[in-house]
Amino acid sequence: MKKSLVVTLTLVLMLSIVGTAAAAATTNPFVDVPANHWSYTAVKKLVAAGIIDGADGKFNGDKTLTRYEIAVIIAKAMGKEEQANIEQRALIEKLAAEYKAELESIGVRLKAVEGSVGQLSIQGSYLGFRYQRTTNAIWPLTAAHMDLLTHYNFDSTTTVTVEKEFQAAYKTNEYTQGWAGGDMDTDFETLCVDTALSKATKLTAGQFGNRPAYGMTYIGKMRGARLAFDASSKLKTSVAYGQVYDTDRYYLAQAKIDSNYTNSDLISARMPYASVDFAYAASPSTNVKAAYQKISDWKTTGGNYVTVPASNFYELGFDTQLGNNFTLTTAGVKSSATANNKSYLAELKYKQSMFWAVPHSYDVFVNYRKVPYNAVIGGYGGNVNDFYGDDNNSVNFKGTTIGFHYTPKRLAQLTCFYMLGKAVDDGADKKIFRTQFDFFF
Repeated sequence: MKKSLVVTLTLVLMLSIVGTAAAAATTNPFVDVPANHWSYTAVKKLVAAGIIDGADGKFNGDKTLTRYEIAVIIAKAMGKEEQANIEQRALIEKLAAEYKAELESIGVRLKAVEGSVGQLSIQGSYLGFRYQRTTNAIWPLTAAHMDLLTHYNFDSTTTVTVEKEFQAAYKTNEYTQGWAGGDMDTDFETLCVDTALSKATKLTAGQFGNRPAYGMTYIGKMRGARLAFDASSKLKTSVAYGQVYDTDRYYLAQAKIDSNYTNSDLISARMPYASVDFAYAASPSTNVKAAYQKISDWKTTGGNYVTVPASNFYELGFDTQLGNNFTLTTAGVKSSATANNKSYLAELKYKQSMFWAVPHSYDVFVNYRKVPYNAVIGGYGGNVNDFYGDDNNSVNFKGTTIGFHYTPKRLAQLTCFYMLGKAVDDGADKKIFRTQFDFFF
């Protein structure tokens, strides 16, 4: 590891220690929401309409509530969503977006609100079905996918998570590469422990998912450790070090390798990896994110050295709310490769489909992006990566994606999108249509 990276990691670790005492109140769901926050006015309107009555059966608006208490009120409102008119549904949707993090935990284990939390729980799991048509197909076009997340709570601060993945893929007339016929794939995706070192600092160790910044450079599993902390009331950051293996096979195929070292060996290889990322809340409606990620050459079991074409990746972007209904996201990556080393994304989204909270919610989005191989370590390069993605069709793409999400009922979501563009390397046409339906539990 270069001295510059060592210095960076050391400084960030020092910040984590210094910033512990300055942890933001907003990171704790049991800290009171300020009395002048717009949430109280919104809740009062729903109370007046008879949609909700408060966390304890009565809400008079004469006292402050914690974020968790307000989330409980919103969760109760969702049970009466059918009684709400269009304006009231919009208000519920806005509240749900504000308290998304709290609702995600409440939505899958509401018994926690009622005081009956067990040591063993299953949450964040899903069952999905996908159909896809694409030029130059790499992954199966039709697939069923189940992801089971099991959590064992040792105490209020430490949890062990095990993720088991099942995927069945089926061949279609258009599918000519990769898996032959139908195939069944099972994997342990996650096996890690999360523990709170303080109110502002959390340590994750084992095999877990990592997604620095907007996930344009890397989004996938890694083995190692990650320290995440709140350096101030607005700044959150994390440091991770270990090995990655959810790497794009086409990116790896470009590595300079020994002639006896095959692509299949590359796919299963685990590269040394380090990341530092920052998320800054510039305002209530705008976030700025940045990340530095590094991969290194590695030695194979056969004694060969693999040299990667790019080892340093810098990502920067922001997202902002435009009025009440629109969200703009832009991000870019630059790597140390000598050519085709820049990727970028610009996306505009209308509304927000909240499968965890609001039935009949939806969103519509359009984006333009350019993602060459040399600007990606692994993942989807800023593509729609809902739950199970298609990295090999997403990378080496330059063009437009348009699509939508729709929540027909709580904990279910329909996703459709169409990608129209060209391959970055040779300019070949690239057209991809995806529809998928997911159930969450």
